[in-house]
Amino acid sequence: MRRGPNARLYQDALERVTAPVPGLFEEVKQSKEDKDRVVEARASRRAYDGAPPTVPHATMQMGVTDCLACHEKGARIGDRVAPRPSHDRHEACSQCHVPDADPRPEATPTEPPANSFVGLASPRQGERAWPGAPPTIPHGTLMRTHCETCHGVTGKLGVRSTHPWRQNCTQCHGPSAVLDQQPSASDREGT
Repeated sequence: MRRGPNARLYQDALERVTAPVPGLFEEVKQSKEDKDRVVEARASRRAYDGAPPTVPHATMQMGVTDCLACHEKGARIGDRVAPRPSHDRHEACSQCHVPDADPRPEATPTEPPANSFVGLASPRQGERAWPGAPPTIPHGTLMRTHCETCHGVTGKLGVRSTHPWRQNCTQCHGPSAVLDQQPSASDREGT
């Protein structure tokens, strides 16, 4: 047990860096402009639609614990929040998430190689089976199993769910076979 003037030094340390969380039943007011801003910011951090986001800061790339120190619980650094992963823990974050700039000190900037690859563009809104039905998930679901990362109470306005208290998103919102690149029934039958 710690004693003396520093006994409570680290007691509230985690709470001081954890971002404040809105209430589960707070009303969510968002606009088309909010969604456009989120989608544009998301696109700016990816090589193509569907690619893992790049890392916008220097990293030591020593292991998953370096990344999870901030990203596991969504730490707040100044006015920014380190987003939580939308997938289960993996041991090699830098295998998919690479720095957006050369991390070497005094590295000579080089032009990226010419690349004409364009990924499959995600629709901005999921399709509905009928008017009033829940929309399908408008993006692939591979490595995106934790919907609450983007759509929960800590998600950005524009993509935040209006009903985050519901825990099983795919009970109502089905994944898109096209975006998840699943073969159709006729493809599986060989016709």
